Amino acid sequence: MAVFIGGLSGLKNTIPAKSKQNQRNLTQAIFHGMRYNELVNLSQEAENNGDDKLQRKYERMQSAAFDKHLEALYELPKYEQKRVEKIVFG
Repeated sequence: MAVFIGGLSGLKNTIPAKSKQNQRNLTQAIFHGMRYNELVNLSQEAENNGDDKLQRKYERMQSAAFDKHLEALYELPKYEQKRVEKIVFG
């Protein structure tokens, strides 16, 4: 599995929104969704290694990333929300 280390600037060029006014929220929703997925994997890895402190840290970070993902997602129209869900979780 590839590790997502990219930033917001890399997503702007690769995933265009259907409307320019939605570009910022689309980019943020995808970025934070991908970050959430990566943090879930890191949290599971820390749990398998028995590192409770690191696991709690990743769980806090994944909670914050998912909240930011939802905030950006709710600002998008339904058709853009479906696109984000397919990209991030599909």
